Amino acid sequence: FGSQPPMNLVFYREYQELPDVWNRPMGTSGGGDTELKEGRPDDDAYVAAGKILHWSGNRKPWHENEGRYPSRWHKYIPQLRYVQRLAVA
Repeated sequence: FGSQPPMNLVFYREYQELPDVWNRPMGTSGGGDTELKEGRPDDDAYVAAGKILHWSGNRKPWHENEGRYPSRWHKYIPQLRYVQRLAVA
């Protein structure tokens, strides 16, 4: 369960809903039951409009040949490697 249950208790009725562009689930298309497919125009537009992309489940983009929208993730790899080098130094 992690930190979600305590946060639910602390912030019960003390929150403001944000537009869904601030948390785009990458498991389904627009919160429906259909999986997102890279290259499908409606899905690409849905993902492109997202401010924060939320990969959940086992289809993470860093899982080779299994992830959804790996191109959205891979563009940040050079930055991640730079941060990793800073952390080790």
